[in-house]
Amino acid sequence: MKFSILFVQIFYISLLFLTNCRPETTAQSVPINTDTNPQIITTRDTFLVMQRLAEVTDTVKLTRFKDEIAKFKAKDSVNFPKPGAVVFVGSSSIRKWRTIQTDFAPAPILNRGFGGSTVAEICRYAHEIIVPYKPAKVFLYAGDNDIANAELSVNEWSKIFDIYVDLLKYYLPNTKLYVISIKPSPARWHFQPKFEEANTFIKHYADSTQDIEYVDVADAMLLENGTVNPELFLKDKLHMNAKGYAVWTEVLKSKIFE
Repeated sequence: MKFSILFVQIFYISLLFLTNCRPETTAQSVPINTDTNPQIITTRDTFLVMQRLAEVTDTVKLTRFKDEIAKFKAKDSVNFPKPGAVVFVGSSSIRKWRTIQTDFAPAPILNRGFGGSTVAEICRYAHEIIVPYKPAKVFLYAGDNDIANAELSVNEWSKIFDIYVDLLKYYLPNTKLYVISIKPSPARWHFQPKFEEANTFIKHYADSTQDIEYVDVADAMLLENGTVNPELFLKDKLHMNAKGYAVWTEVLKSKIFE
């Protein structure tokens, strides 16, 4: 962790020197000035975010899905999305949603799910796959990989989530943010108490924060006895099948068109 923070700080100082910039703000405020060279600003802002992330998590492996991000950028270079779209960003539950455009037609949907991403990785690439689109709405799904794979406590995860919200509210002040609850699944049922704790945190956070809304898909995926419905999942018992996405579509549709 200390090495990660030191690396980001050294690189950021070098960047300021090379671009003849003087740091007038801190990583906490995540600043931007679009009147200057956009390439310099994009690089500078990315490292400001990385600097803040380094205070709460290991940033060394946050580029593991860079090839997927490169594909998004290559696609954007051919046909850049118009402002005002609805962006879905998150982990494989978003990435594998192959029917998302037709499920919410005629809304202009951009699917920017990648890998088995965490909230920290989404923060890392927000300047490349969220902010440039100037979306009307952003739907985030992430958290179960953070808790299950990265083994973060809910308290640690909440600090990264706070960075995500600060980042998007700063750069996209007119964008409505939605946070999809962490889903239950048979494969990760033993993590369900932590998932519920995280969902409670998100709900309370959204209830007390303007332009953020919590969307609960978890309850709709449970049976009457309180256990998760296995019919909503693929054989791996982690990723959803068409029935699972149909449940999500039903819950989210009103939020897309409100």
